[in-house]
Parts: sequence; C-alpha cells; structure tokens
Amino acid sequence: MLGLEYLLEEWEKDDNVEFCILKAHEEAFSAGGDLRALYTHHNPPRLGKEACYRMYWIDYHVATYKKPIIVLWSGLVMGLGVGLSVACMFRVATEKAVMLLMHA
Repeated sequence: MLGLEYLLEEWEKDDNVEFCILKAHEEAFSAGGDLRALYTHHNPPRLGKEACYRMYWIDYHVATYKKPIIVLWSGLVMGLGVGLSVACMFRVATEKAVMLLMHA
C-alpha cells in the first residue's frame, strides 16, 4: 500500500494529472490480504496499530483528494478495497463485481 500512498501524493502535486483511476490488479480489489497481514505478522500489536493508521490515513486522503479519483470494480471487492473505494469520487462496477461486507 505504501506505493499507492506515494503515487497519490505525487499525482496530487502534478499539474499534468487531471484525475486518477484505481483498478484491481487481477480478479479482486483487495481480496483480504490487508486483513491477513494484520493477523499473521510476528508482532501483531505493533503491526496492527501501524497498519490501521495507514489504512485510515489513505482512506482520508482519498476522501479529501484535490482531483477526481475513479475506482473500477470488477470481481471481488472487500477489506481495504471497500474502505478505499467508497471514498472515491466515482465508482464504476462491472457485471462481475461482488462486494463483501462483514461486521463483527
């Protein structure tokens, strides 16, 4: 995720960039890898706190971004993908999009 944070900051400053498009790498938009990392790391309390801070920070950055962000949903959307994409200005879902929402 660090790469996306860096890119968003760079694109926000670049006058040649008018808008951003985010799409899934393959069949899913964040297929739970972020959640798996929270539970399987050797030092969960430290990783959990840092990871949660970064996740919420990037959600906030996307929600307050100075340029339009368009997210493309095709396939599974869950975990950080949901939090990140609902803050985007525009969301486009294909007929293959499936959003999984879980609550405790």
